[in-house]
Amino acid sequence: MWGASILGCITGLAKAGLPREEALRLLAEGGVPEILPEGWYPQQPYLDMFKALEVRHGQDALRAMARQVPDTSKFPPGIKTLEQALQSLDIAYQLNHRGGRIGHYACVPLGPQALELVCETPYGCTFDLGILDALILGFRPPGSTPVAIHEVGTSCRRRGGQSCTYQITW
Repeated sequence: MWGASILGCITGLAKAGLPREEALRLLAEGGVPEILPEGWYPQQPYLDMFKALEVRHGQDALRAMARQVPDTSKFPPGIKTLEQALQSLDIAYQLNHRGGRIGHYACVPLGPQALELVCETPYGCTFDLGILDALILGFRPPGSTPVAIHEVGTSCRRRGGQSCTYQITW
């Protein structure tokens, strides 16, 4: 994982009123004692940190962390619309990760202002919903009320599935 992305999520945690030091300590315990913005780090200590923070502070902490992702991670340039932002998620994900089987995001258009987003990453639905919160807020078309719904009845990572599916309308 790209260091700036990790540091951005830790900043999001602090903005939510949770201890930044706790996240840094958990990463150090996982073998990542220092994070430099331009460095690359193994993903597993980061995922382990997520699990520990969720147990101690709940899903709201993870969602707050994820809301920082669009502001602190690499995204393709020139994004101007919500649809472009959602369709660029997989590119952004690949830019901030490297090596191994890291998963992906896939968009399927459903209509002029609707799409389905399938997320097959190790981060889980709570984290994805935080990213979607930020993208919706940042790229909401004037006069619209975008909504992201975690589809019931589909695969869900929280229930042991390999992916989660969301319907986003605006």
